[in-house]
Amino acid sequence: MLSMKTVLEIFETEAENASKTKLGYIGYLSNLIEQEFLVKTDRSINRKIQTAKFPSLKTIFRCQCFHRRIIHKYL
Repeated sequence: MLSMKTVLEIFETEAENASKTKLGYIGYLSNLIEQEFLVKTDRSINRKIQTAKFPSLKTIFRCQCFHRRIIHKYL
């Protein structure tokens, strides 16, 4: 069975938006499927990151601060 939770949550509001913007049935369905795809992809990526059990989460900001400390240490 195909699970499309996002489509179930947003189909009414998307139908109203499609009606207001005079979007055809194909465009309406395309928007629904696109939103479902984006949500499932995002969930999949987050699940894979969690199961990978990386030692720590590093951000660009933390890396930049670290490099600045090293540079100042040697000046």
